[in-house]
Amino acid sequence: MRRTAPSSTRKAKKPKRFNPPPAWEALPTSLHDLLEDYLTQDRSYWTNAEVKRLAGSLMDSPPDKWKGAATIARVKLIRGRAVETPIEDTVQAIWKSLMEFETMCAPNSDCIKSRSIAADELYPLIQRANKRMTKGVVDDLVGILKDVASIDHKISSPEAFSAYIDFKPKWNDYLLQHPQLFRQLDPFYVVAALAGNPVPNWPVWPPGRPNDLPPGLDGQNYAWCFPTFHAATFWVGVAASVLPGVRMWIFDTGSNPALFY
Repeated sequence: MRRTAPSSTRKAKKPKRFNPPPAWEALPTSLHDLLEDYLTQDRSYWTNAEVKRLAGSLMDSPPDKWKGAATIARVKLIRGRAVETPIEDTVQAIWKSLMEFETMCAPNSDCIKSRSIAADELYPLIQRANKRMTKGVVDDLVGILKDVASIDHKISSPEAFSAYIDFKPKWNDYLLQHPQLFRQLDPFYVVAALAGNPVPNWPVWPPGRPNDLPPGLDGQNYAWCFPTFHAATFWVGVAASVLPGVRMWIFDTGSNPALFY
């Protein structure tokens, strides 16, 4: 008769490996236990020690030097919970730096995007960036794109437009590594869903509000480009209050201007 080995000698089952959701793939594996706790446990705060562990190397440099997808993941995770009290001085300093970083990355309401340009305006810089992405090239690209609402295919040369399309993935990767640049490059588009109906008389932009209603996108008076999500939703609310039957789309294209074909 075959005997069963005592339970003390049986091999223990290996704990199931935690696989982070795609949105958290950039987070270092050394922090996956805290991520798992965040995603699965009904706990409303981090301990001081956990915040310091999550911050890690961020504590060694000012927020304007923070970069990379892993940094964004760290910041997002820390900000997902409150911190236990009393808050240590070191953790208060970390929290202050997080606020500064988020301000640096938040869309700038003064970057009004109203221009439609040919890709040829970017072409010489794209050629230089493909060789080497220097700070000077980046600054010049941002200097052009910060007020651009769309890239016009029709007025662009085939070579320049094709080069811009090919360059976009490299540019987007660079911006993910330098999120502070999003502050000037994050357009939000509002498009009225007219369903074939005539364009209505839009309400006046309320006096006393910052900035003005941007000009119609590429000369069209049913689409606009806003520098912030707040400004876009504000205009949707203003229009809905006067024209409740008109619905609108809001498109977030990340750091890229719309393509006008």
